[in-house]
Amino acid sequence: MSDYSNLIDKYSTKLNEDPASKVFAPLGEIYRKLGMYDRAISIYESGLKYNPEYSLGQVGIAQCLYDLEQYQRAYNVLKPYYKTSGDNLKFLRLFAKICDKLNLLEEALNIYKAILFVSPKDLEAINYINEFEDKALSPISSEEPISFDVDQLDDGVKGWSQLSLVEKNEEQEVLAPVETIPEKSNDLTAPVFSHTLVDLYLKQGAKDKAIDLLEKAIEINPADKKVISRLTELRAEVEDERSSGHEDLMAAFDRRASQINKTEEDHLEQVTMAFDLFMKQINLRRDAVLNS
Repeated sequence: MSDYSNLIDKYSTKLNEDPASKVFAPLGEIYRKLGMYDRAISIYESGLKYNPEYSLGQVGIAQCLYDLEQYQRAYNVLKPYYKTSGDNLKFLRLFAKICDKLNLLEEALNIYKAILFVSPKDLEAINYINEFEDKALSPISSEEPISFDVDQLDDGVKGWSQLSLVEKNEEQEVLAPVETIPEKSNDLTAPVFSHTLVDLYLKQGAKDKAIDLLEKAIEINPADKKVISRLTELRAEVEDERSSGHEDLMAAFDRRASQINKTEEDHLEQVTMAFDLFMKQINLRRDAVLNS
């Protein structure tokens, strides 16, 4: 862990020389990590007066407010800059979590879609979207022959097949491309299966989810050759990846074990630094009183 005391002295000196300097952002982050939130927020607020468009400052003060569970204030900080921060993953991830805490679920969902547009394999975004997707999927169970309205067949996937960084215009609706539907079979008990959702899962790297969906499709229509072929291919790919990924898994386990061993030592060092900083401030105040 770096020496926070030296960095605090360095950045504080720079700010005293130039109040408009952008070093207020790393200085505020140090105080946040030390748990000194009032001091951190004060520094961020002062710095943002000179640099209102500086994203590290916006994210920094919003993170402080998020840590303090002041979600509405954090939302108010980030909301005005959302449309100009479409490629800032740190900004987007924090803003999405804030919206989720405020139960602004549709807004959070749109932000996670924006994250996937920038980073298609972002696991946090994939998992969040999948939760909504799972709720949209309902199992079909009926003793009567199953039929589908072709016009409504893809309603459950239109929202997922389009990742957009802009809000919909009220006068013009942007429609996602709809997969071509094969000609209707004479067998009314065999519903048409759309592969749009499977393709989206694969683009996100979620092969297990794609396999689950294909397995459900086979339960409904066991004779669908295209579904059977894709399922066989995906199962083979997953098996190969699991076999080749054993060494990576063990390496990750070793790294995690090493991090856990350092936790207690890092915490003690953090507390010590905070105490040293506190004593330094006390000594400075004492010297000022004695010299007055």
